[in-house]
Amino acid sequence: MANIEDVYRKLLELQQELVQITTVGLIEQAKEVKQDVIINELQNPTDFIYQISAGERDGYIPWNKFGYNSDISAANQEVIWSHSNGWSFLTTPSTLEIVSTSSNDTLLGTGARTVNISGINQNKEIVSEDVELDGINPVTTQHQYFGVNRIAVTLSGSLNDNDGIITAAVTGSPTNIQAEIPVGAGITQQAIFFIPAGYMYQANWLWANVARTGGNQIPTVTIYMYHYSYLTNTKREVFRAKIDGSVANSVDVTPPQPFVVPEQGVMWVEAKTDKDSTEVQVRFSGILKSNLI
Repeated sequence: MANIEDVYRKLLELQQELVQITTVGLIEQAKEVKQDVIINELQNPTDFIYQISAGERDGYIPWNKFGYNSDISAANQEVIWSHSNGWSFLTTPSTLEIVSTSSNDTLLGTGARTVNISGINQNKEIVSEDVELDGINPVTTQHQYFGVNRIAVTLSGSLNDNDGIITAAVTGSPTNIQAEIPVGAGITQQAIFFIPAGYMYQANWLWANVARTGGNQIPTVTIYMYHYSYLTNTKREVFRAKIDGSVANSVDVTPPQPFVVPEQGVMWVEAKTDKDSTEVQVRFSGILKSNLI
C-alpha cells in the first residue's frame, strides 16, 4: 500500500500541474483575444472624437455652435446672433418666457408645437426642459437660467417648422431676450456658449464668413471672441482675427492644441465692420470635459 505522504505529495504535484496547464491556457486565450482586438481595431479603427459624438465616452459632451448677424453697421461692434440687437449675459438667474410671433406655433397648431431648452441653471449646472408653445402667449420655464445654449423645435405641425420668431426673454422683461429661433430655422442661431460648473470647454475649431448684403463695397471685418467668468467677474478678449474682403471672405482656425475655457463662464463672438449692411456667419466647436476625468 502506498505511503500516505507519497499520495499527498502526488496530489500536490498533480494540482500544480493542473494550475500550470490552466494558466497557460488562459494566457493563450488572452493572447488570442488581444490579437482579435488588434485585428478589429485595424479593420474598424475607432476615433476618439467620433466616439464622443456618439455618446460612447462618459464625461465628454460635444458642442457645435453656430449663428449669424445679417446686418452689422459700421458704427457698431455687434454680437453674432440672429436677433441682431444687443445681447448681454445675465448676472442674476431668471425663469424665461417662451413666446412666438405666430399663433400657429402652438401645441395643436400647424407650426412649431414644442421646443427643448438647454443651458445652465441658477447653480451654473447643466439643465434642459421641454416647453409646450402657446403661440403669442408667453409660457414660463420651470427652471431658472443664467444662460441658454440652445433652443430647438422638437415637434411641429404640417408646416414642419416654426411659423413665427420664437424668443426666450427674462420673465417680466420681454425686451431682455436671451435666445431666438428665426422664422423657419427650427433652432437658435447664436455664437454664444455657456460653460457649466464641473466642466471645462476644449474649443478646437472656429470658422467665420463675411458677406455684404447691400451695395458693391467690400468690407473689412474684425472677429472678436470674448470670455466672461462668473467665478472672477472678469471679461477677457481671447481671440481676434481680421478678414479683409478684398483678399478672402472667411477665416478657418484649427489650433494644434484645443483652447481651454474654464468652468462657470460664457464665451461669445462679436464682429466689427467698416461697411454698413455686412453679414457675418460663425461656427465654432469643442468638447465639454468633466473635471472628474
